[in-house]
Amino acid sequence: MEKLDSTPVSASQIKNWTCRDPILSKAVMHTMQGWPEKAPTEELVTYWMRRLELSIQDGCLLWGNRVVVPPQGREIVLQELCKAHPGVVRMKLLARSYVWWPSINGDIENKVRLCHECQVNQTVRRKVPMHPWEYPEKPWSRIHVDYAGPWLGKMFLVIVDAYSKWLDVHVMDTSTSAATMEQLRVTFANQGLPGVLVGDNAACFTSEEFESFLSKNGIKHVTSAAYHPSSNGFAERAIQTFKDGMRKRYRVVAFRHVYHDFCFSTT
Repeated sequence: MEKLDSTPVSASQIKNWTCRDPILSKAVMHTMQGWPEKAPTEELVTYWMRRLELSIQDGCLLWGNRVVVPPQGREIVLQELCKAHPGVVRMKLLARSYVWWPSINGDIENKVRLCHECQVNQTVRRKVPMHPWEYPEKPWSRIHVDYAGPWLGKMFLVIVDAYSKWLDVHVMDTSTSAATMEQLRVTFANQGLPGVLVGDNAACFTSEEFESFLSKNGIKHVTSAAYHPSSNGFAERAIQTFKDGMRKRYRVVAFRHVYHDFCFSTT
């Protein structure tokens, strides 16, 4: 910093601003004369908590190796930190090496939030919270469907009712639109026609014949957001419940077979 031709603020500016500031001038006085056992005022609490690490250099207040910037120079420092638009993390990292003031973290975040270039060039977008599904008024008014597998050499068509969480699972050899429609015809014949069917963007649920099948039966078709399986969370949770139950069952069956073989071999 000493070798730079020009800096955002100079030591003489920091000194003059510090002397004129009512809070920093008191912090300088207490740092030189000694701090009391308790913070004198509410504005000095932040400095009082760091009293053992504060020092004075050429009339400037320092916290460790970092210069305490008065309010008059904070915007200038923020503009210098944001000059290359490095982002919040990088700006905080740079600031921690040279400068400090009580609200510096919040000021950096606000600076990046209000900076058009920082917002346009940021790589990580804020995750938008998903809108939850509305609870249906009656059973079988909205169903969620999805395929689990290939698992154990088979495909499993999972159907869950959004109202009662009732789970209906069918073992399928294939997951084509024709096979899906054939099984749904059997399910609809037993349970009735739903008002809404929610599925993902798999080919078996978005084909023209599947859309025609639902349209002829008066069923509204809703697809989940692409690359966001959590938007069809009812079906995803039902698949997890189904697989957990099957794994537990297979563990019990496998244990019984091992126990039976052990008993047979010992006798």
